[in-house]
Parts: sequence; C-alpha cells; structure tokens
Amino acid sequence: MLVLKCEIIIDTQSGQTITYDYVSDINIVTSIINFTDTCKITVPKKIKYKEKDITSYIRKNDKITVKLGYLNQINTVFKGYIKSISTDTPIEILCENESYVLKQKKVAPTLYDSLKLKDFINEYLPEYETKVTDVNLGEIRIANETSVANVLDFIAKKYPLRFYFKNDIFYAGLPTALLQDVQNVIKFKKGVNFEKNNLQYTLADDINVQIVAKAILKDNTALEAKVPENAEKAEIHTFYDAQAETIEDLKIFANEKLLEFKKDKMTGSFTAFGVPYVQKGDVVHLFDDLNKERNDKQFVAEKVVYNFGQSGYSQEITLGDEIK
Repeated sequence: MLVLKCEIIIDTQSGQTITYDYVSDINIVTSIINFTDTCKITVPKKIKYKEKDITSYIRKNDKITVKLGYLNQINTVFKGYIKSISTDTPIEILCENESYVLKQKKVAPTLYDSLKLKDFINEYLPEYETKVTDVNLGEIRIANETSVANVLDFIAKKYPLRFYFKNDIFYAGLPTALLQDVQNVIKFKKGVNFEKNNLQYTLADDINVQIVAKAILKDNTALEAKVPENAEKAEIHTFYDAQAETIEDLKIFANEKLLEFKKDKMTGSFTAFGVPYVQKGDVVHLFDDLNKERNDKQFVAEKVVYNFGQSGYSQEITLGDEIK
C-alpha cells in the first residue's frame, strides 16, 4: 500500500522556516503555455505551529515549497511565493511561482529600435539561470512603466514564443528549440499506471488548421504569410521563421508546418497516479494494447495538474506536440 506524504516548507520574511505535513487539499497547475504556475493549499483552521494558528506566522510574499509523493518517493512539485491567505475556515493559501516576482519588477518606458530577446532577458532577469532562443523582435515600444511579466506577455501575444520556469531555470523562446534538450521520458500504460482519460484521435482529413508564419528582417521589416490564406473556423497556429528573407520563403516554411499538422493526431489528457512523477515539458510515452492508434506514441507534457488530498494523489497530464 502506498502511503501519501506531503511537506510544506515556508520561509518567512522574519527569518523563520515553518514546516508542516498535513493539509486538506492541494491543487497545483503547471504549464509550458502559461507563464504563471499556481498552487492552492487548503488547510484546517486547527493546524498549529508552536501552539499558535499557522496563520499567525505566515504572510503574503513568503517563499513556499511544496513536496508531494509517497513515503518512499517525494518530489518538489512547486516553488514560489504566497499571494494571499484567506481568513475563512478552512484556510486557503494561494501561491504563484517565480512569475510572481516578475509581475512586480518594473520596466521603464523605452523604445527599442531592434530588440533581441536574449538582450532583454539578460537585462531584466540576470539573477536566473536561463535557456533562451535568440530571436530578433524588431522595434518594441514600451509607452508606460510596466512590469517584466507584462512585457513578456505582450511579446508572447505578438510572436509564437513561450516563457516558463522549470526546475529553477527560465525558458524563453521558440517552442521547438526549448524542447530539444528534453531528457525525461516517462512511460504510461493503459490499465497499469493510468486509467481515466479523455484522449481523442482525429484523422488528418478532419483537421482544419491555418499556419501563420512571421519573420522580422534585418531592417525591421515585418513579414507574414498564411497557409491556407482563407480558412474558415480553422485552428490557428503561429510560428516564427528566423531564416526567412522573403515572403516566398515564409510561404514555403508555412506549407512545411502545415504538413506537420495535417496528419492523424491525438489530443486531450489522461489522469495517472502520483508516480511516475511528470513535470511540464517532460515527454510521456503512451502504451495502449487495446487501441492501436494510441499505442507507442510520445508527446510533450504541455500541462500537468497535481491534486493531493484525502482522496489520494493524481496527475492530470495534457498532451502537447507529438514528437515520435
């Protein structure tokens, strides 16, 4: 029998470190799509630390680490900061990952004639270990004082770039480049270590996709190509081509990307136990003897939701791009 185990470690601003191991529920949402990972911890009012309610010691902005697992295997699933603490019963502690700091870090009004992503990251995130795809963003105007997080959000909406933290490393850049060095491949077999799923298999002929390809030339000229040009109710995927020099180059690039999408495809999510442990950006290798189209395929774990509590410990894993 697997014995559940959790460990909550809070480093307070007063210098104390508080550790406790009892909660009602924990819900953690992590993703390589969203910049912010969240954690909600629900604890009974009766939890005490040195004979006082735990809320007597912890405050907004305190650092927090959440470890989850079983008696013989426990992993650090979340690291971040306390965003708020409710006064209701039970108590809810809401937390965000390192993005919480970048939402408070200011960027002054600036005009960048030709901004490279790596230069911006080096200027505003020097304290972090980073892995960055160097991309020319062209002219970027920051009209009013804002936060680093808001600037990154603006860039992500304008260009097909991703920004996320994983294992204390900040990743920034093109999705394909960021995932090239993924080492963790975790195997899951239907009926062995996962059961519940809402996986959907779609044939290539039924996939309605439009590719939007973008590029910034050396003189800051912005190019864009759409393939097919007119697509009704299509699922839109945007890509950045650092090599394109003409609109014809972009169209060739977009057509190549379209071929990658116009093939039989599996999407959705599945729910597994807390082991084997999966992080966002890992690769999940699926086996399903009863469904040939799902068997022996590998996908990027685009999103992982961890639920821990009296009902057990589970991981809901959303499939991203198929890589094999």
